[in-house]
Amino acid sequence: MLETDKAKGEWVECCTRRFLPIATRIAGNDDLAMDALQISWIKVLEAVNVCLEGPVACPWVTAIVANTAKDLVRRRGRRREVPFDPSKSARRAVPGPDAAIEERQSLELMREIIAMLPSTFRKVVELRLEGLSSAETAEQLGISPSNVDTRLHRAKKKVDRIIAIRMKAGKAVP
Repeated sequence: MLETDKAKGEWVECCTRRFLPIATRIAGNDDLAMDALQISWIKVLEAVNVCLEGPVACPWVTAIVANTAKDLVRRRGRRREVPFDPSKSARRAVPGPDAAIEERQSLELMREIIAMLPSTFRKVVELRLEGLSSAETAEQLGISPSNVDTRLHRAKKKVDRIIAIRMKAGKAVP
């Protein structure tokens, strides 16, 4: 166990030389590899009752570094780069009267669709729309929080079906 901050610092410095090539090979570039190492050191040093000396430590740390590098590569692959364009700032225009009418119509339609739901689903939706959490809704209805989430999911599916039916029938759906 590394007791002092100095010992931990020396250990990190020594292991950085050892594990940087592994992280670089997995990550594909030095910056991402260094990020993976830093995250790995935090994980290793936060581990409780772990001996960082001896034959067991090296494979364990190697696995942490490799898995962290793989995670960073996966996250980078899923992330889409969106260039910042200051000319398209996030200023919102003041909605006109047409937008207000559309919003009112949408709210009326949602109230109508919610009223069409079976009572078990409707009660859950109404309580959640009032701002209650799953636990609070469950307490009020005398059911489990997971049951609340299931009912809410099923209610959303029913709402989607109702909207699809209305769209097929040619009724206006904003």
